[in-house]
Amino acid sequence: MEEQSPVRVGNEDDYPKVPRRAPSWEHPRSRSPENPFAHSANVTISVPESVEVRLVDASTLSDYEVWFFFASLLGSTWMAFFVACLQAPPTQRDIFIIIDIVFLLLFVFALGMTLSKRHKIKARTRQVRYRVGDQVQDEGFQ
Repeated sequence: MEEQSPVRVGNEDDYPKVPRRAPSWEHPRSRSPENPFAHSANVTISVPESVEVRLVDASTLSDYEVWFFFASLLGSTWMAFFVACLQAPPTQRDIFIIIDIVFLLLFVFALGMTLSKRHKIKARTRQVRYRVGDQVQDEGFQ
């Protein structure tokens, strides 16, 4: 199909020169317009010499998170009953003291388990070091 030009009346010099638009098959997608930031923006990329990644045992980490949650929950409950014990009338303080001691003991147990799991995680951490351009170095379990 041939491209049709608009009908013009008068001299060709009276009209502004408009560049001819090439058909779509003449425009390759790879030809892109000039980058407007090419001369005005400076981009600096810093790449470290090596990257260290600490790998931990997933099951120990899961246990740690559960015990941390229990310790947090029991600590909040213990503090709530402690405040309730302070605000309770003297006739009702005995029951609040007993409940407070029970939650304190549970909190101390959960906190001990949390710290135990955290120590186990630190003991079984594996360091992996990646260097730019080198193969992976594995230090193994420590």
